[in-house]
Amino acid sequence: MKTKSIVPTAIRWPLLISFSCVLLTEILARPNLQDVGLWIIEQPLQLVLNLLAVVLVICLSVAITGRRWTGIIAGTGLMLFMALINAVKLTALQTPFFAWDLMYARQMLALGEALMSGFTFGWILLALLIFLCIGAWWLQRKRNDRVSMKMRAALMAMALGGLGLFF
Repeated sequence: MKTKSIVPTAIRWPLLISFSCVLLTEILARPNLQDVGLWIIEQPLQLVLNLLAVVLVICLSVAITGRRWTGIIAGTGLMLFMALINAVKLTALQTPFFAWDLMYARQMLALGEALMSGFTFGWILLALLIFLCIGAWWLQRKRNDRVSMKMRAALMAMALGGLGLFF
């Protein structure tokens, strides 16, 4: 007998992937897993806000691409790339990555090579990002998981409205 889940599959996977992104971001930002566990216990509101931001970015990428899994992979790739930038910046400068750091993208690119030389896990994550990009391209070509225009509009409105509250 097949049991029915409380959370539908369309919501379950993006939430699980979003939580994994937040967890990986915190693992990269903190020196050990014990600190990550303490952060989750001591700062549940920050965890929820970070999770909400990741969910909204993934919703925005689904709305832009028009396909569910391609958008999920693209949004996840973007968030993992920002997690990598955050980890490198925390390691080198002891300050986290902020949105206004994008204004200094050229300087960050110049520093990036020097900073990434001793960051082995960063290279592994970068390889994972390339793999995600190839996977998104393959899914775009092979799968037919299109999102309707009404759903895309709703996702876009929700994502832009929610992300507007963060900035």
